[in-house]
Amino acid sequence: MTRFDLSEVRDLPVAKRTQRFHWLLRAVLGSGVVAMGLWVAILVVKNGWTAIEAVTVGIEVVASILWVCIFIMTGPGANCLEIRADGIELGFARGRTWRRAWDDRRFALNVFQTQNPPDDASKVQWIEFGSGLWPVTNFLTPAAFDALLRGAEEHGMGVGARPAARRDWTWYRLTQSPS
Repeated sequence: MTRFDLSEVRDLPVAKRTQRFHWLLRAVLGSGVVAMGLWVAILVVKNGWTAIEAVTVGIEVVASILWVCIFIMTGPGANCLEIRADGIELGFARGRTWRRAWDDRRFALNVFQTQNPPDDASKVQWIEFGSGLWPVTNFLTPAAFDALLRGAEEHGMGVGARPAARRDWTWYRLTQSPS
């Protein structure tokens, strides 16, 4: 098992910009949820809806709020990355983990290698886990990035690399090789 501490990349400007963006997104969507709740409450009172109508609209509002929560619940940045013989694990705050075995059919990663601004040098790569509507963005050290690619290749995963849409980026797609 190889364990990488990812806390050193959190203080880099690129990571801080991403954290600010996620915070701003949460604030905007949270304000929208509160505004929608107030709007529904005003409709219920003004229109004199029956209890069944109010409950139906309430269920729709709760479903919308849950969807928004799922959409924004993941934030950037894992604390550590463990690469093991059986798979990988990312450890997040409050004990939350993301695990995948090398032979898991659902295991697919988008890993981006960037040429960062001079203040970030070559210290940061980033990885996205495409679970749900909002991917989790994690910043990796170059050593963790290299170990992840090596581990995927050693365990027979397909590692495709191609230029990304943005200049100076390389997109790596790690997936199960077709059997």
